[in-house]
Parts: sequence; C-alpha cells; structure tokens
Amino acid sequence: MYALQVYNDEMKSWKDAEDENAPLPEPVVIFEKYRARLLPISALPILQNHPNIESIALSSTEAIVIDSKIAKTFKKHPKIEEDVYHDEFSMDTSENIENGPLHTSFVSLSKLKARNGHETEEDLAGFECVEFFDCNPIDISEAMSLEAKIRKTPPFDNEKPMPIIISTKSSKKLLPSIVWKIIDPSQKLTGITRILGIACDETRNQVVKLNGAFPAQNYPNETQEFRATYQIKRAICSQKRRDPGEVVVDIKWCQGSASEFLAQPPNSAVCTVKVDLGWADTRFFRDVEMYGEVMFILSLADVLANPQEDIKFITKNPETLRAELDELIQEGSRKDEVFGVTAGELEITEKLWKILYKSANIEQAADLLRIFFTALNFGSISSRVHYNNRSRLAQLIHSSKSGNFRIPRLEKLNTVEMIMEIGTEYLRRKLIQDFSTKIQLSQEELEMTMANCEREIRKKFEEAESRAIAILPIAMSLATIEEFVTMINKNSERRIPEIARKIIAEHVASTIAQLGQPKFNFKFEQRLEISSLSSTIFQSRRPAVWRCETRKSQGKRQVARLMTCLNLEMPLEEANEIVNSQRPAIRELAAVAGENSEEARKIPVKSDSDYTVSHTIFSYY
Repeated sequence: MYALQVYNDEMKSWKDAEDENAPLPEPVVIFEKYRARLLPISALPILQNHPNIESIALSSTEAIVIDSKIAKTFKKHPKIEEDVYHDEFSMDTSENIENGPLHTSFVSLSKLKARNGHETEEDLAGFECVEFFDCNPIDISEAMSLEAKIRKTPPFDNEKPMPIIISTKSSKKLLPSIVWKIIDPSQKLTGITRILGIACDETRNQVVKLNGAFPAQNYPNETQEFRATYQIKRAICSQKRRDPGEVVVDIKWCQGSASEFLAQPPNSAVCTVKVDLGWADTRFFRDVEMYGEVMFILSLADVLANPQEDIKFITKNPETLRAELDELIQEGSRKDEVFGVTAGELEITEKLWKILYKSANIEQAADLLRIFFTALNFGSISSRVHYNNRSRLAQLIHSSKSGNFRIPRLEKLNTVEMIMEIGTEYLRRKLIQDFSTKIQLSQEELEMTMANCEREIRKKFEEAESRAIAILPIAMSLATIEEFVTMINKNSERRIPEIARKIIAEHVASTIAQLGQPKFNFKFEQRLEISSLSSTIFQSRRPAVWRCETRKSQGKRQVARLMTCLNLEMPLEEANEIVNSQRPAIRELAAVAGENSEEARKIPVKSDSDYTVSHTIFSYY
C-alpha cells in the first residue's frame, strides 16, 4: 500500500513540473502485467456522479484501481491557449446555423479533431472531452480471470479493507461495454458499470431491462433519487488559468422514472449552488484590474514576510509614469479641500497608488516616490486625505502641512511597505463601497469584519501585512456573491445580503486557516429553492450530467443500488470512441448538405443523442 501512495506523490510532482520532458514515474505493477493505483472513488468517471459515494457502503472512499501497465502516450493537463470563456452547454436557438444547434451539436468530427488543441472552451459534447481520464483498460474476459486471481491471491497486504476496481473494455468494441468491475469482499459487495450508448429508445429499453433484474414484486422497498448538474463555469486549465474554479448548480428531486431520460425537475426540487473560485481565475472578477491589484498587494506582503523573495511588478506603460506623476503633483498643488475628501472620491495617495502599481520595478517605484516626497518637502502638495487613511504616506502628508516633514529613507523593504499600505487603503475603501452599493451591506459591518480578520492574522504577521492580507477574503467574497447575483431571480434578491454574510464569514475563516500557503482555496455552497433561480439558467443550458439512482431492499437489508447516468462528455477515451462511432447518421447528412444550406436547416436536431448513457449496479450478497 505504501508503494501506491509513493507512486501517487510522484505522479502529482510530475504533473506539476514545468519540464514537459520530465520522465514519467514507474508504476506499481502486480502479477507482472497490471498497473495498480490508489485513487479516490470520487475521481473515477461515472462513479464520481453517484449522489453519495459514502452511502454505497464500500469499505473505503479510496480504491485500488487496476488496468494494463502498457500505457498510451500520457499528456499532462491540457493548456488552453486562449483565455476565452463560452457557455459550454448552452443551446442557442438562433436561426443562424453558424451559431445555432447545428454548430454545437452537429459539428463534424473532422472539425472537432481540428480544434482538439482546446483553443477555446466550446461545447464538445457527444464527440470529445476536454481531458480524458488516465487509464489503460483490459479486455473484459481477461478482467474476469484477474478478478478470480485477486480473490484467491490478494496482491496487497492491506492494513485496512480496500475496494478494488478494474478498468475494462469490450473485446470487439461493441455496446453495451463494461468499463468498471468493482470488488469489495469485506463488504460483500460487487459492482459493474456498463456504457450503453447514446440516449435513444434502444438505451432506454436496456435501462428498463437492467433494472428489471430486481423486479418490484420481489423487492417492494424502493427509493429513487434524481439529480441534474448544470455547469455554469467549468474547471478547465489553460496557460493563464492553472488552478481553475467552477460554478455548479446541482438539482435534486425524488419523483420520476429512470427510463425517462433528461426529465425536468419539479418546482419542489432543491438545488445546491457551488462556487469554487480556484486560484488566479480571472473569469470570476468583473473588475479584473482590481483583482490584479489585490494579487499585487499580496505579493508585496509576501516580500515583507520573506525579504529574499522577488517583487513581481505588473508593467503597464512605465515610460509614461513620470508624466502622470508630474500631473498629479500639479493637481495636488491646486487643491486644498478644507473639509477633506468625500467617501467616494479618490484622494491623492490613491491616485499615487494607481501610478506606482504600474511601475516596471522597485527602483522606478522608489524614484517616483522620491519625486513625490520632494514635492511634499517644498510644500507643493496641499491635498488632503481620507480621515481614516492609516498609511504612513497619509501621515507624511499631514506632517508636510505642519512643517514637521522629513523625507524617509527609501530602502527596498521600506519602499515596498509604503506602496503596499496605500494600495491596501485604496482597495479597502473600494471593496466597502462596492459591497454597500451592490449588495446593500453597511460600511460599519464590513469594517468590523475586516478588523476582526486583521486581529486574527496579526497572530502570524505584522500589522501592515495583516491589514493587506485581510483584503483577500473580502475581494473573494465579492467575486462569489456576484455569481449568485447573476443566478438569483428578482423575486429572491432580498436573500442576497444574507448569502453575502455567510460567504464573508466562510472566506474569512478559510483565509485564516490557510495562512502561509502559496495558494488559497475559496469554496462556498448554498442550498436554494429552484424557484429562486433565474429561468435563463435552464433555458440556455442543458445539464452536463443527469442521473437517477434506485435503491432496492428487502426489509432492512439493502440488496442493490442502480444508477442510470447521462453524460455530455465521456472521460473514458476508448468508451467515448465506441459511442462516437454509433452517433446518428444525421450528423453526416448535415455535413453533406452543407452547414449553410437550406437543406441543413431543415434537418431536425436530436440533442439527446449528444449524451452517453451508462448504467451501474452495486449488488450486496
């Protein structure tokens, strides 16, 4: 078992390595010809769609996954060149064939292969998958022999019971095709997953037949659960997005039929909205520049805590900065706000931040600060600052008015701290203003929350760094609540402030728990009634995954669990190829007719055939 854990760690390091030519780690081999890995069941295609893996009663939520040691060319995570986002599972009803359903659902296989480099995140449903699961399935007949061998001679001395899952394939590339064989002797459980084909009358009949192995007259105690998962934003890696986030709406209900594919949820259904911001995924930020400023301030705080770290400036036209600074100084010499500046107005330190933020390096930033300080020393700046500006630069501006000003030394860390402080003050005010105007949360409430966050962070960091880091959870909370604002309908908008408070509390706690980590995880889940969501979510999208689970029992004894699942994308490559070979000829007709011709427009759209149907049975003996 230790060898499996070591292999997992080596594979993770290999995938994270920048070197594309790094050698692939040697796998753990059993019976001289099979690869073994220790993987969470939630990472396995189709099985991961089970509504509650823990309820299956397997001996562990991890499993030993066995396949052939003869590996195909394994690719690291795909890297999308363009950082462009599209609604992947949307169905445009436009009459324009270029942007209509034919373009999405009936695009030719040659075009899909041509765009297999993943330049964009368009809907590849029914033909391709953004990233296939790494497995080398073995022939089903060989898998049956292997299962007998494993039962007779277990390949591992387990400290604890562990389910074994064998990756299999059809010997003649026919459907149905068995893709998973599950063995768990300690729990007296076996399982089998079949790929049935595309969603059509034939696969519906197969589902009815498979479920008929456990007839209602013999097993009267039956419960069903239906779920549909809509992917609003998908977690797809790119060169600019190494740790992508996602937005998922998961809907659950309990009435229907397993053979009624893609049945719509009733109004009584309950949904869970899951928002995972990932890390450095700019799709979640309406104000991308503000997000860049937050990340820059965090990098400055990291330099103060670790002086050996390099400063990563975001260069934006550094040659114009001197002229911008001269203009700012001239503007400051004309203003003398007797009563200070208004809450929504940028004051001089904030305008200076906007200039310094665009510096090419710390030397240029120090030179610009020196020029500004010289103007202060000569009394050329009469502008006032916000009353609650706690930056050292604000104190120096006050000192210049009383004649007690001295130009500070601009060493590296001193310069970094000054820049970070004025950026922190600017972002604090901007975030509070955005929450007040967009989400209707009071300024006092947010200031108290940020003060409490700072107090906890000061247990590990200095005051200036703590004030800067405390911005992060508030910025991430704004990005999260804005996702809910776009999804909740007008009749339920009154709930937004309540949800915002929950988000802020969770993200603040998450930030404090993850202090010292190079990356932060910000995830939030909220249960809502389906009636509170905007209808456009369901009108413009179709579910990425639809499934029905049926539980059979005799008295108190559980007998079987049956799951019918429809996937728009099938991450098992060999199964995907078999299903694609049996897609309706209507796609070929569309290609022959010509995508822009009148004939193509008349061809009916069979969107259900974009789905791949699978069926899983867990039997208890």
